[in-house]
Amino acid sequence: MTDGDCGATVLANYEMTWSGRSPTSTSRSASTCSPDGRVLQTDRRGGVRLHDTKTNTTKVLAQIPVCTHSEDGMYGPAVDNDFATNRWVYL
Repeated sequence: MTDGDCGATVLANYEMTWSGRSPTSTSRSASTCSPDGRVLQTDRRGGVRLHDTKTNTTKVLAQIPVCTHSEDGMYGPAVDNDFATNRWVYL
C-alpha cells in the first residue's frame, strides 16, 4: 500500500464554467462539442439543436418523435471520432 495523490478531490482544483441553458430547450438536455466549436444539443423530448458559439445563435435541426414515458427519451448526442471528414453525429 502506498499514499495516493488526492488532488482530484480538492474542490479548489476545479473550475466551473456555466454555459447556461438553450432558450429553445423545454426539457432536460445533453450536449457535446464538435471539433469546430459548435455545440450539438439534444433534449429528452427529441429536440435536436446546434449552437454556434461564434455567433451565439441556436438553430433547431430536428424534432424526432421519441417515447418519453417514465425515464425514456433522447439522451447524450455523440460526435464521430472522424467528424471532420465524415460529419457524422449519433443520437
